[in-house]
Amino acid sequence: KKLQHVDLQEIKHCVVSGEGIERVTIILGERGSGKTRWIQNHVRQLGNESISVPIHEGTTIHSLVKSLKIINSYDTLGVSVHFSFMVELDVGLDAELVESLNYFFNSLLLTRSVHDPVTGETFFMGWRKWHIFIELQGINVRGSRQIPNEVEKVLVSSIPILFYCSTFQIPSTEYAIDDKTMRVCTYLRAYENGTINRKFDSSLIKKQLIFVIDKSGSMAGSMINVAIDNALKIYDSHVQIGDTFG
Repeated sequence: KKLQHVDLQEIKHCVVSGEGIERVTIILGERGSGKTRWIQNHVRQLGNESISVPIHEGTTIHSLVKSLKIINSYDTLGVSVHFSFMVELDVGLDAELVESLNYFFNSLLLTRSVHDPVTGETFFMGWRKWHIFIELQGINVRGSRQIPNEVEKVLVSSIPILFYCSTFQIPSTEYAIDDKTMRVCTYLRAYENGTINRKFDSSLIKKQLIFVIDKSGSMAGSMINVAIDNALKIYDSHVQIGDTFG
């Protein structure tokens, strides 16, 4: 609550100073809206060492410190950390969990280190550039490209430091898909609506028929007659007005 009485721009400048922390981004959206994919694409573009840290009902300061210690923050040029909230902040979390998360993020973002008072372990961020991505669940943005007031209400009442120092991102739900993906989507839609077993009617489309003539003489005799008969059957049963020969 004390953070609400401090200059908000000063907090963000203090946290995202380019010294240690390059950027803190909160990604919002409905479940299945592409938040994780958006993060993975940006982490891949950065080319940093990366780690994903899930946050759930059983998360403790010790488990968070232990996860971060996997990072070789002194040996790499940059670090990308993806904090994935598996819990929803707007449904009334356990007070002890909220207190632990506040302690963790305040320590990490403001002091660049986290000390676990239970085990005595301490994590130091180091001097490398950190890009922090925070994926939140459950906050309804209703397909908007703007950050609704609900986001401020939920974050300020739970983990205010995240609201004051972060940049917000709502991934676009419009995806550029290739031909292969389009075919898969078409198949799945046909499977879903029951048209996948519908008989293909070749008479509805124009065709180009190609007949290959073998000059080697290997089809002399009865074989060539069989081939001619089969070609005539195809002609009688499949050739329609508008078809061409090649």
